[in-house]
Amino acid sequence: MRQQGMNSQDNREHNRATILTLIRNHGPVSRAELARLSKLSKPVVTEIVESLISTELVYESYKAKSGVGRRPVMLELNQDHLRIVGIDLARTQIELTVTDLLGQCLESCKRELDTESPEILMEQILEALCCELRRVQTRHELIGIGIGYPVPLSTSGRIAVGTSAPAGWTNLDLEYLLGNEFGVPVLIGNDANVAALYEKWYGAASGFQDFLYIMIGKGVGAGIFCNGDLLLGQSGIAGEFGHILVNPKGAQCVCGKRGCLETEISLNALLTKAALGSEGTVSSLELLTAALADGQKDMERLLTEYSFVTGRHIGNLVNIFNPEAVIIGGDIARLEPFLAEGLGRSIDDTVYPMMQGSYQLIFSEATENKVAKGASVLVQQHFLTHPHKYISAFERISS
Repeated sequence: MRQQGMNSQDNREHNRATILTLIRNHGPVSRAELARLSKLSKPVVTEIVESLISTELVYESYKAKSGVGRRPVMLELNQDHLRIVGIDLARTQIELTVTDLLGQCLESCKRELDTESPEILMEQILEALCCELRRVQTRHELIGIGIGYPVPLSTSGRIAVGTSAPAGWTNLDLEYLLGNEFGVPVLIGNDANVAALYEKWYGAASGFQDFLYIMIGKGVGAGIFCNGDLLLGQSGIAGEFGHILVNPKGAQCVCGKRGCLETEISLNALLTKAALGSEGTVSSLELLTAALADGQKDMERLLTEYSFVTGRHIGNLVNIFNPEAVIIGGDIARLEPFLAEGLGRSIDDTVYPMMQGSYQLIFSEATENKVAKGASVLVQQHFLTHPHKYISAFERISS
C-alpha cells in the first residue's frame, strides 16, 4: 500500500490514495502528522483531506490534547458507511462475509450450491449470488464486492469465472454482471490467492514479504508472494499447484485431467484413503483427528505417507521461490498436531541443503473462512489504491 506521496499535481490520485491509506493505518491522525508521514507539503495534505471530508470518506473525530498552541484536529475513516462484502464462491456452497475497511467481520451467511450437479446452469449460479447479495444489501450499504473462486468452478457445466474462458467453456463474467446489477466495483480472484492476501494483511503472513500459502481442503491451491506482491501471472490464476500432473493413470480430477496432485493430497483424497483403511469407520476430518489422538496405528501410518508426499511437492516450490515462510492453510491445517513434524521433515529432505532452516513452517488458524475474508481484502486494497473509483458509490450511500 502507498505510504509516501509525490509533490506534483500530476500525481493527484496517487497522493489521495496515500493520504487515505495513512488515515486508515494510523488514524486518528492529524493533518500535520499526515504531512510528515507522506512527505507531502501541508497545503497539499490540507487540500486532499478537505476533498475526502467533502465526500464523507473521512471525518474530523476530536481535538487532541496539546501542551501549547492550537489543538490538532484528528482524522479517521468514516467506518459507519464503509462496508464490503467478500464472497467465497466454492463448488459446494456460497459464503458471504460483510466487513468494514479495517477487516472486521460484521456478518456472515452461507448457502448450499452444488456447481457439479449435472443440471447446474450459469444463470442459476448468478441468481444464487444476486439473491444473497440482495439480502445483505437490505442490512448494509455496500461500496464493493470481492469474490474468491476455484478453477474451474464447474466441470459438469464447463463454467469458468473471469472475463474470458477456454474454448468450449462458459464464461461467467461476474465483474461485469454483478457490477451492472449492484452498481459497485466488483473484484475477483482465485480462492488460494485471496486467502493468501488475507494472510498477508491480517493473518500468519503479516510479517513476511516472500511466502508460500498452501491451501488444502476439497481442492489444493497455492498463493505465492514475492517482494510483498501476489504473483498472479497473465491470467490471474498463478499458483494452480493442485493441477500438477503426478500420476497419468490416477483418479479423475475436477479439471478434466487424470492424476493431478489434487487427487493425491486433497483432504477428500486423504479421507477416502482413511475410510478404506478403517473399513468406513473414519470418514470425516473430525473422526480422523479423533483416531490420530487415540494413537490408531493405521491412521498414523496413513498420515506419515501423506506428509511424505505432500512435503515433497511443497519442497519443490520452496526450491523455486526460496520463501521466508511456508504457511499451511485450509481444512488440512486442523491436523497440525499430527502433521507438522512429518511434513516439516519431508520438506527439509526435499529442499536444497543451503535452504534448510531458511524458512518457517507455519500452520494457519483454520477456524474461519479465509477465502471470503480475502475476497473482502481484494476490495480494501483496490479502494485504498483507487479511491476515486468508489466516490460515486459512496456519494449515493451518503445521500
